[in-house]
Formats: sequence, C-alpha cells, structure tokens
Amino acid sequence: MSPWIRSLAELTGPTMDVTDIERDGSPDSVPDVVGAGLLADAFGAAPPVLTQSEFVSIGEAVEALLTSGDENISTAIATGFLESLLGQASGGTLDFSRIAWALGPESKEHCRAWDDFSGLKTEGLWGAASGQ
Repeated sequence: MSPWIRSLAELTGPTMDVTDIERDGSPDSVPDVVGAGLLADAFGAAPPVLTQSEFVSIGEAVEALLTSGDENISTAIATGFLESLLGQASGGTLDFSRIAWALGPESKEHCRAWDDFSGLKTEGLWGAASGQ
C-alpha cells in the first residue's frame, strides 16, 4: 500500500484500520485506486464518530493529494475516494452533507463534475450546506 493511503487513514486514529486494506499481508497487493476506495468505504461509515478537526484534516489531505501533480495519486483520490463517497451517498448509506463542508474547492469541483457526468445531484454537495 502506498504511504499516502496509510497517512490518510491515520488522520482519524483507530477509526480506519488499514489492515483491512492489506488483507493478504502484502503491502503492495492493493492498487492505489482500490485502496482509496476501501478507505472511502471506511470513511463513509465513520462520520458519527469523527470530530470536526478530523473532518478538516481529511478534507485538507484529500485536496492536497488531488492537486499534488502526481497523476496516479490524483486519479486514486478522484475515482477511488471521492467517487466512492458519492456512490455511497447515491445509495443512501452516506449523508454527503456531513463531509461536503470539509472538502476543498478542487475536491468539490470533481464531485460536481461527476454528478453532472452521472446525471445526479448529490444531496449535500450543492448549496449552502456544502460551503459552496
């Protein structure tokens, strides 16, 4: 697993256990986009126990990774992490407004572009609650 995935997981302390991402014991066994998606699954389930500070830290880290200039990392964050969260929201398992406010401008822009592409309008992504 890439160090940036571990760093992102560690921002929330014990909430997101990266051992689930490393199931077969090989740290390089999971592609970054899959690891980011698994991390998003855990993050999507975690909002009730996360602090405002943890949301801010995660939002800042996601924004930095998305805009890092490294295409592999940006793709993993966009398609693995952010689009997984949007999928959870459209499936009714995540209230996106709980996290949208903490996302940076490029992260929100990607999410809105994905909504446009998908023909969706994720509740909590658009409007005042998202910090638009």
